[in-house]
Amino acid sequence: MTPSPPTDAPDARVLTAATGHPDVATVTGIHLTMAGLRERGWTDVMIRDYLGEPDATRPNPRYRSAAPMKLYLAERAEAAEASPEWADRKALAARRRSVGVAAADRKRAETAALARKLAADLVASLVFPADPQQAAIESFNKWHSGDCTCPGWYKVGFCDKRADASDSPEFLHRITVNYARHRLTGYDRASNRLAGRVGHQDGHEILRAEVNAAIEAKLSVCIVT
Repeated sequence: MTPSPPTDAPDARVLTAATGHPDVATVTGIHLTMAGLRERGWTDVMIRDYLGEPDATRPNPRYRSAAPMKLYLAERAEAAEASPEWADRKALAARRRSVGVAAADRKRAETAALARKLAADLVASLVFPADPQQAAIESFNKWHSGDCTCPGWYKVGFCDKRADASDSPEFLHRITVNYARHRLTGYDRASNRLAGRVGHQDGHEILRAEVNAAIEAKLSVCIVT
């Protein structure tokens, strides 16, 4: 008998001579999973309309608590695929996917452009205090003594994180950049403008990276002068 496929991931095409699972009735024949049908051009609506209820089910090999995999006899799927009507539905679905992908790509590009514009606007009028590092130290200590949200703060009743000029240059540079981004610009409000947009995760990364780069560039000039 042909060996069963590995059970570490749902296979597109499943040989089901016997499941060997006490909760599932033994089935025979070659079946296709939902993922396998989608790879062949089926949509969920097409599966419902042409195939109806699954011919068998199988425990999800990745997540035991997940719903069982639905299995459809390959010969039933192939019979449906042979009809001109199914081919027309597949072509229509492909066109819709293409339009949807193009629209999503356009929206992602618009989000990226907005993030770059927001970053440029934020740093255009950025002005540092006379000693930005000391201002950052004071802001850091104030935050961790009053508004701190560090894990465990509520259990012990206080936060013992403190900064001073003797800390490492890397740490002081990091808190200075963070201070400038959050306290000297409208970064958090700008970040909220990206929320919910298509491509917002990439947009947030662009916004943060470009604001940080501008802050670091201005800091280097400030330190040199």
